[in-house]
Amino acid sequence: WLLWIYLAVILILILLGLGFSGFSYAVSRKATAESLPGKGHKEYKLEKYSIVIQKAINETQNWNDIKSCIVDSKICSSYENKYHNDTIQMFFKERLNPIQSGCCKLPDECAFTYRGLTNWTKESGVFDNPDCKTWENDPKVLCFNCKSCKAGVADNLKQSLKKKATVNIVFLVLLTIVFCVCICAF
Repeated sequence: WLLWIYLAVILILILLGLGFSGFSYAVSRKATAESLPGKGHKEYKLEKYSIVIQKAINETQNWNDIKSCIVDSKICSSYENKYHNDTIQMFFKERLNPIQSGCCKLPDECAFTYRGLTNWTKESGVFDNPDCKTWENDPKVLCFNCKSCKAGVADNLKQSLKKKATVNIVFLVLLTIVFCVCICAF
């Protein structure tokens, strides 16, 4: 009867693993970043990610915790130090990760005047993208409250979920083989 319990536990683990992998693939399959012509970086839009990811990131406490980690990691200041001598043409060729693209620079459609990677002069006018109004040159603010920053985090989450689901599938295959061997031995 211990073998029956063992088989039941393995079967439950297989079903839970399938559920996790299915959920992970379902919430991470929707969005893709927009490639910008002539630019090494991409733009990220939060609306293109699944509702589950959007809700998780938009929840105020979650976002404040995430934002605090991004600020504390100094990802934008290290990025500024690395590329501080770049011209705007050189900057546009840089390959930025999703968080750098979303949080450390303003969206391209804002068309502010370039002074440095994290230093832009706001132009007067009406902008369709609310992130243009949210941007600040203050290193503790930058675009950390922007939808593009949340989208960069969403893209990282999406990539992480896909990797975890893929590794999970490998373990599920191994677990299924063990399950089948146990059934045959029984």
